[in-house]
Amino acid sequence: MSSDNLQIHLDDFDGPLELLLHLIHQSKMDIYDINIKDITEQYFDYLNQMKQLNFDVAGDFFVMAANLMRIKSKMLLAKETDDDEDEDPRDDLVGQLIEYKRFKRASQKLRIKEKERTQYHFRDRSFNKSDVMIGANEFEVSLLEHAWDKIMRRRHLSSAPQIEEVQDWDFSVNEQSEIIRRKLDSAVDYEMPFSKLLSGNYPLEELVTDFLALLEMVKHQSVRVVQTSNDGEILIRKWN
Repeated sequence: MSSDNLQIHLDDFDGPLELLLHLIHQSKMDIYDINIKDITEQYFDYLNQMKQLNFDVAGDFFVMAANLMRIKSKMLLAKETDDDEDEDPRDDLVGQLIEYKRFKRASQKLRIKEKERTQYHFRDRSFNKSDVMIGANEFEVSLLEHAWDKIMRRRHLSSAPQIEEVQDWDFSVNEQSEIIRRKLDSAVDYEMPFSKLLSGNYPLEELVTDFLALLEMVKHQSVRVVQTSNDGEILIRKWN
C-alpha cells in the first residue's frame, strides 16, 4: 500500500469502525459472518503501515485492535474446547458495525436535507423581523449542529448496539415538529435541554428527523436555541 493511497484512506476514515467496514467490503466478507483471523491480520497490517509512515494513530484504533484480538482468542478457545455456546464472540462487533452503517446513512441523508435547506432564499427583502433574525438563525443552527455531533458520537460508540437495519424512513418533519411543540408546551418555562429533547433509545432515523424538524422550527422562528455560557447546556425554547 503506497503512502499516497494510505493518506487518502486516513482522510476518509472517521474511526476504526469505518476502517473495519472498508476492509470487510474490500475482502467481500459477509458482515454477519466476519472471518476474524483474516480481518484482524488486515487491520494490524494497516496500523503497522500507518506507524511506519509516521502517521498519528488515534487511541480508538488501538482499542479496536485489542478488541479484535480478544474476539480472535475467544473463537480459538471455543474451537479447541468444542464449546457450542449460543453467544458468538463477534456479536457485539457486528452490532456496532451495523449501527455505524445506519449512522453513516442517516448522516448522508441529513447532509442532503441540509443542502436543500440552505438553498432556501427569502423572497421579500424589505426590512422585517425575518431580516433581523437571519444572523441569529445562523448562530443557533451552528449551536444545534455542535450539540447534534456530540449526541451522534455518543450513540454510535454506545455499548448497546442495534442489530436490525431499518429499511424505510417512516418519520416526517411535520409530525416530529408537532411532537417537539407538545414537549415544549408541557415543559417548565416552555424550554428543554437539547440533549433531553433528543434523548432515549429511539431509532436513529427518528432522531435525524427530530433534528431536521428543529432546524425548520428555528428557520420559521417557532423556537429559539439558547446557550447561557460557552460550555453551558444548549436549551430549546418555544418562541411563538
